[in-house]
Amino acid sequence: MAARLRAAVHLTHPDTREPLILQPGDTPEPALTALITNPAAWDNGEQPPDEPDAPRPDGQDPPSEPPGQPAAGRSRKTTGTPAT
Repeated sequence: MAARLRAAVHLTHPDTREPLILQPGDTPEPALTALITNPAAWDNGEQPPDEPDAPRPDGQDPPSEPPGQPAAGRSRKTTGTPAT
């Protein structure tokens, strides 16, 4: 089910760079939905989940590493006193 907006949202279209104003009650396309991160803008108070086929707003592929895991060949930065 597509999510509807509760509030007006001003943004720039990721492809055309055209300024857009989405109105309350609008159901934005998936590429625009990903750009609206304020939960208060949505009718149900939550940002809708990403569509599996929707392009990411930054045009990048999702990371292959699980969140919180360092990339292969990299170590995690630590803070505090080194162990002796």
